[in-house]
Amino acid sequence: MSVTSPELVVRARPHLGTIVRIETYGASQDLVTRAFEEIGRLEKLFNFHDPASVLSQFNNASEAERARIIEATHEFRELLHLSDNVTKLSGGFFNPIRDGRLDLSGIAKGFIVDKAVEWLIAHFAPADRDGTLAPSAIYGSVNAGGDLRFFSSTEPGRAASPKIVILRLGTAERAVGRKLKLSRPCVATSSPFSFNERVFFEKYPRAHAAVVEANCAAVADALTKVALFAPRKRLEMCCQEFSAVARLFDENGELVA
Repeated sequence: MSVTSPELVVRARPHLGTIVRIETYGASQDLVTRAFEEIGRLEKLFNFHDPASVLSQFNNASEAERARIIEATHEFRELLHLSDNVTKLSGGFFNPIRDGRLDLSGIAKGFIVDKAVEWLIAHFAPADRDGTLAPSAIYGSVNAGGDLRFFSSTEPGRAASPKIVILRLGTAERAVGRKLKLSRPCVATSSPFSFNERVFFEKYPRAHAAVVEANCAAVADALTKVALFAPRKRLEMCCQEFSAVARLFDENGELVA
């Protein structure tokens, strides 16, 4: 009985305000299709602008109704708990409250990347097809723009091997590519241009991008905001707590902190 070599499956779809790309070895086309469906389901839960989303229901609910919503939706409960932890540890420099309403967009994209990886691993099932054994493991990556996670079903909390990524840094007029060897399975990038924060440039005039490595994409996503806005000691405290690595780059793509 022979064992087939894992084939590369690459798929991309518009989700989460960007193009989400899934690359896997060992997965079937159907498994990847269903993973995108799971991404779509979670995206609807946390959509700040959709009045039918769980997040909007929470924002419009009474205190008693909010408790019921939290209890009824385990993904919402899990993300809210993580968001609260990051907010407290960061001293409020990560802040999911916008105009008095909960907005999880600063962490939800990374969280959904994590859940897509968990879903792929949980639903991967090697099968015996016509006397040929399918691959016994699945590995690859889920990339949602500035939030990227590598994974392997043999080591769910780690990438299959150390990875090198090319970061697009600099400005819109002058993009610069920088190689980064990852020490964690997840990396997220963020720029203050996303926040339209002139105050940021008065405080950190040389920092144009934050890059954070972490063991989960949600943490990496949230900590990019802490890296951009928080004092260095506060950022270091958060990185120590979450076993993360944060870097700041200037407009030329050079490391500044």
